[in-house]
Order: sequence, then C-alpha cells, then structure tokens
Amino acid sequence: MSLKDLQTARNQRRRELHSELTSRRSLVDALTHPVREVVPTGAATIGRLDAPPADDQPTRKTRLKLYAADDE
Repeated sequence: MSLKDLQTARNQRRRELHSELTSRRSLVDALTHPVREVVPTGAATIGRLDAPPADDQPTRKTRLKLYAADDE
C-alpha cells in the first residue's frame, strides 16, 4: 500500500465522519429546539398549585456545609 493510498483512505474517512457528525448535530438541534406551534388560548389551561407549606424553621441558603452542632 502506498502513501498516496493511505492519504486517500484517510481523507475519505475524515469526510465520512464529518458528514455523520453534521447530520447528528442537525438531529440534536431538531430535537432540542422543536418548532413551537401557536396554541389557542382556550385550548389549554394551566392549573396552579398552592404554595408548599412553610417549615417551622427557614432553611439557610449557604454554600458552606454545616454540621449539626452549628445549628444550635
């Protein structure tokens, strides 16, 4: 097998992979960004949920991990 044959085979495989990746990208784009259709106002109603019950103690919003002894 000559060097030219290897280069030709390599370039052909590269083109095949490029086209396969392009088609997969377009499929992913089609699935993640579907065409949104206009829904008539009376066709769909969104039920609202009541707020969840409040806990006795408010939860702290912190990025630090706290030990049980720190709560006291």
